[in-house]
This record gives sequence, structure tokens and C-alpha cells, in this order.
Amino acid sequence: MPIRAVHRGALGRRYMGRRRGSLFALLPAPVDADACLAEAGFADFADSEDAWDDELEALISTTVTTMTVRFGDPDVTVHEPPTHPPWLQRLDSFLGGLLLWRSRPKPTARTPTLALQTAAQDDQPPAFAHVGFGAAAHRHGEPHRAGVFTSDGHPIIWVWLEDSVADAWPDIAREIAGPLPCSEIDLAWERLLPSFPLLSREPSRVAVHRGDAATWTDGDRVLGFQAGLGVTPPQVYLPPESQWRTHAPSWAATLRPAIVRDLQTFGLRVVELRDATAFERDR
Repeated sequence: MPIRAVHRGALGRRYMGRRRGSLFALLPAPVDADACLAEAGFADFADSEDAWDDELEALISTTVTTMTVRFGDPDVTVHEPPTHPPWLQRLDSFLGGLLLWRSRPKPTARTPTLALQTAAQDDQPPAFAHVGFGAAAHRHGEPHRAGVFTSDGHPIIWVWLEDSVADAWPDIAREIAGPLPCSEIDLAWERLLPSFPLLSREPSRVAVHRGDAATWTDGDRVLGFQAGLGVTPPQVYLPPESQWRTHAPSWAATLRPAIVRDLQTFGLRVVELRDATAFERDR
């Protein structure tokens, strides 16, 4: 069965960390029978063949190319399975790998298209892939203005666009679909969102940063923590409750329960370490 059409959907306002944007979806049709898609209201199913896989790869490749031309070079993130026991992962991340560099495997290199296609067709790891666009600017501290992600073995291409560029979505969707019909479809998209936490309806108090760091804000001030973002699930290191008041700024002395709750809601595993600190940092 060839791909005959590309349906599109709009899920409205979503925050990526503290950046406001909009979330959209592309769904090729027909697809293999899928219980989640059926529950969401989709009905165009048919048995796929090898040619369909090639067409999905081409669609994802076109998506990456289109976004790269508009927003800059791609930056790939995949949700990798753990390679060491949890206690060893924590030690490795916290010490920056100084003790384990001989045993640490080299990270798997994946092209944007391969990472996205794998997560879209296979619910085994990596079951989530995200590609941000504008890698050069991101390395200099500028956030990605656009991102594409796939997950959980569903052939849905999710596209997040920052507010400043979200109006370009209709043109982007048509460009990706090419000669295929591309029309809006009304599905229960919320049921199909990735299980990996990435977006929220409200600006998050929590953010993660390159260099294994996480931050929490009360809106006016920012608290920083060391983190281990290369493990599954990603971890953040906090002083134990008994040491919190001596290892955190005075304004945060009573905020530990709220901070822990927000970090966990964001998808981080909170790990208590006696040598961990909570430090104030610039916004």
C-alpha cells in the first residue's frame, strides 16, 4: 500500500521548557492497524509493505530537509536505554565520567532521519527521538526555534514551532507533503502524545541545560542543580532534606517539597547526594 495522503493536526499552545510555541502533527495514510490510533478516531488502515517503509523514510527525510532549510542545522536527541546499573549511572554522571571513561561505550551516532524513523516504527529503544533545528545557535545558548519528534512506534511526525515562527505551519506542512493531499483531520491527538515528557500547557518551572545541569525558578529567581541527563530516566542531584538549609540559598529554605514535586513532574528522577548543592544562578 502506498502512502496516499498526509493528514495534519493542530494541538494548540504548548511550552517547551519556558518557551512558548504551538504543536502540530503529520500523519501519513494509510497505516498499519494501530489500537491507539483507532481509539483516537483514525480509521484509514491497511497492511504495509516494504515500499511503505521507504515512503515513510522519504517523508521524514523531507521533513528534516524542510526544517533545516528554514531554521538551521539539526541537533539529534534520542532516549537511550541504560548501559550501566542505576547506581553506576549516577556515579558516572556526577563525576563527569572521570572514573568510568574506559568502560563507557561510545554514544550511538544517528542521523536525524534514522533517529526519527526508528522511534516512529519501533516501540523498543530508542522509543523517543527529538530533532531541534538551529544547532549552531543552540550551542551558543540560543534555544531551538523549531523541533520535530517521534515516539512509541507511532508513525506521527510531531512538529513544535516557537511563537515567532508558528504562522509558517501551513506552508511547512504543504512543503513536506509535496504532491500528496494534505488536509486537516480531527482526531483525539492528546491520546497520542509521546509518553516522554517534553511539552506542557503551562510554562515549566524546570529546565534542563547542556553540561548536565537543571534549574528551577519561582518566577523571579533561579536555582541550579547538577544533573545526569545521559541516563534513563534523567536524574537531578539534591542535598538531603537534613542538609537542604545549609546547601541552598536562604530564599529557598522552605521550598524543597515544591521543588522536588516540580522536578519529578518534569520527568527527572530526584537523587539525594550529601555533596550536592543548590546554587543561585542567573536567569
